[in-house]
Amino acid sequence: MTPTAALAISIASAIFALGGVVVGIIGLVQSSRAHRVAKAAADAAEAANRISEESNGIAREANQISRTATQQAHERHDVRWDANFGGEGVLVVRNLGRDTAYNVLIRAIFDGGEPHEMEAAKVGRSGEVQIDLPAVREQLERDRREDATPTPGLVFVTPMRMYRIDIEATWQSESGRAYRDDEVGGTWSSLEP
Repeated sequence: MTPTAALAISIASAIFALGGVVVGIIGLVQSSRAHRVAKAAADAAEAANRISEESNGIAREANQISRTATQQAHERHDVRWDANFGGEGVLVVRNLGRDTAYNVLIRAIFDGGEPHEMEAAKVGRSGEVQIDLPAVREQLERDRREDATPTPGLVFVTPMRMYRIDIEATWQSESGRAYRDDEVGGTWSSLEP
């Protein structure tokens, strides 16, 4: 082999080697781009899976709400409240219905005064909630003092008294449906138990 041929082969080999390096660099750059695209696709797929899981959870919750609403729309619920005095200044609110009331809140206001509330987790048939009303006890004591003090020269007549007690009951049925009765209260001519 002649020195010129060897030089030509060496130059050709160097050009091919340089071409191989260039192709290798281009391949590395493309590989790096492909890796970034694949990583972005994997991240997007992961985000899509999270969104899908959240959507499925929301759909399950919506189905439960729908089932509960349907159940509540067709439920028969019998809770009726009655109120009387069970002790001096103690208002007793009783469930006269056949069903149990849950998460019960009874609010009573005597003659427009301060509201008093009592809560009960559940009140079954014939169950009751008692509310202490200090203003009723005080009024009862005033009435007794007034009744015990005779008016000179007049025939003893018991005065006609009327007292207003506003009573509101809120509760839930077993299925969670909310109820309210603000007509439990009324007027009393006596505060005696």
